Formats: sequence, structure tokens, C-alpha cells
Amino acid sequence: MTWRKVDPFFARRIQMAIFAVGMIFGLDYLITPGGSSTVLTSVEATWAPLWVWGATILMFSVLGFVVEWQVLNREHPFLPSKRRNQWGWLTNASHIVLVAVFSVLSASSLTDIITRGISEGHWYGFRTSALWGFFAYVNLQFVKRLAEKPVILK
Repeated sequence: MTWRKVDPFFARRIQMAIFAVGMIFGLDYLITPGGSSTVLTSVEATWAPLWVWGATILMFSVLGFVVEWQVLNREHPFLPSKRRNQWGWLTNASHIVLVAVFSVLSASSLTDIITRGISEGHWYGFRTSALWGFFAYVNLQFVKRLAEKPVILK
């Protein structure tokens, strides 16, 4: 099996790359003028403007990145430790928020595409929905199982 040859810190590098991409998404949505995206019309109109989604993505991506990079950098990613028990929940919370945000954006975009496709016959633009859904799924892979009893080292 090739997974046995992968460095355990590879998972942390992937996790930090996901947070870095999240920062880029968040910054882009933060500076995009409202109403300029036809893919986000229902979520912008009913829930919150695009800059709110961007600020949320940016804030939690930065939080997760900083915790992984500065606080847990030298900790083994798969072994429990006192620092991971103390600070790891911030990374977990960041991934949970990103899963929720990207799932909502993906579902909203897909709903708009289907609605437009049924009414007008135009079925384009689903790549955005697929990308957001994929990004939600990747973040979900890093959400730790919350039901497990944590190991506390003294």
C-alpha cells in the first residue's frame, strides 16, 4: 500500500493548503461587488450578501491556518498531545464552519442552475457548484470525530 509510505505530516500540509485556498476564496468573495455573480443570486438575496460569506470563509481559514502553522506545527498530526487537546478544537471548528458555508453555497448555486435550466433551458455554470461541493467534502475529511472521548495527557 502506498499510503504507508506517505509522511504523516503530509496530511498537515494538505490541511494548510486547504486553508490557504479558503483564504483566497474568502478574499475574492469579500471584494466582489454584490449582485455581480449570477450563480449566487438566491443565497445573496435570501441569506446574506456575498461579502458576509467571504468574511466568514476568510476568518475561519485564517484561524485554522494559524493554529496549524504556529501552535501545532511540531506536534505529530496523528498522535494525541496536550497542545492538540488544548488548541486542536479551533482547527476542527474552522473545518466545520467551512463545510457548512461551502455546502450552502454549493446547494444554492445548484438550485439556481436547476431553476434556470427548467425555466429557460440554460444548464450552464454547474462547475461552480461542483467546486464548492468538492471543497466542502475535502474540509469534511479533516473534521475529527467529535463523539470520541479525547485523550488528555498530563
